[in-house]
Amino acid sequence: MFSFTHNETPNSPQSSCPGDTPPCDDIVTVSNNLGNETFTIGGDIFTFQVLGFSTDGGTTFLDNFRTVEGQPNPAGLWGSYTSSPISTIPLPAAGWLLLAGIGGLGALRRFRKT
Repeated sequence: MFSFTHNETPNSPQSSCPGDTPPCDDIVTVSNNLGNETFTIGGDIFTFQVLGFSTDGGTTFLDNFRTVEGQPNPAGLWGSYTSSPISTIPLPAAGWLLLAGIGGLGALRRFRKT
């Protein structure tokens, strides 16, 4: 699961904004260190990873996004996923040998009756 926080900063002229002048920028942050999640669908294993916020079309990623009050603030939240098929577990050769042995016993029993 991915968590996000939204820091709604004060917007009054008397506010103190570190590095900004009022009104202060709001900050949205991915709060779980951009980890990944793995899940299975239809026999394939998928891993989804949040890459971060990008304001330049996916060239650079950040774990937070600053929104300037009263202005458009476009940004995308980017992620990626990979998939790999689940390998099937073959029936061991002993299983086939057991079936052949049972079939052989049945054939032997039939042979003795004639």
